[in-house]
Amino acid sequence: PDQHYFNESLVSAIQIIREFYNIPIIITSTFRTLAHNTMLGSSFNSQHLTGNALDFQFTTDNDYYIQLFNQQILDQGVLKDFE
Repeated sequence: PDQHYFNESLVSAIQIIREFYNIPIIITSTFRTLAHNTMLGSSFNSQHLTGNALDFQFTTDNDYYIQLFNQQILDQGVLKDFE
């Protein structure tokens, strides 16, 4: 599509994550068409279809920081103050 909805609060959320870890982040996916989402094997109700999700990578030691991020979300909610 020429235009699509994108949840602006995701920009704020990713900025909080970037500042928390002090590492640049690359956004790898935001809105997806149904065809693209299906090609990737994603869920039919993926939040990417509505512009309410994004995927990202840290530019340094991505696997380590993603694992750390996931653990911190489970343990304490890194974004608990963001809403």
